[in-house]
Amino acid sequence: MGILEKLMTSMIEICSENMSNLHLKEDIGYFRNLCQYQSMPLLEKILNLLRNKAEKVYKKLEQEFGQEELRKYISDEQEDADGPSINEQDCSPEDLIFLAYTSLDHIEKKQAIQPRATFFLDTCKNILDTLRSNSKLLDFYNDTAQKIFDFCKKY
Repeated sequence: MGILEKLMTSMIEICSENMSNLHLKEDIGYFRNLCQYQSMPLLEKILNLLRNKAEKVYKKLEQEFGQEELRKYISDEQEDADGPSINEQDCSPEDLIFLAYTSLDHIEKKQAIQPRATFFLDTCKNILDTLRSNSKLLDFYNDTAQKIFDFCKKY
């Protein structure tokens, strides 16, 4: 199991650096199938590493932008609620250029925030999917579910 553990650790490192869960769900499922009957502590160790990496990304995001700004960009509220509604026919060209740059800044911030928040949520969902029928790691499952609920409650 040593080589497989190193491989999974490397995969988790790569995925957390790239904010990608593309192949991670399949790999975690395969790893779970190998560990399910032989080494549950190893599975818990790998899933704990994965969750810690995702939490680190989330905490860094929270420190960088703050809760209020994250709530603004993550929530499902309409983007038009941020500013007054403006009639484009009554605007001068300078006003339109200003509005274009203002919305560009909003889009850039959202693109900086969204992948990291999505990585955290998708990682936790993958962990829950992996452990949903595993009674041996029920505490780990419940702790992960609580982290998702806290995130959703906050944002």
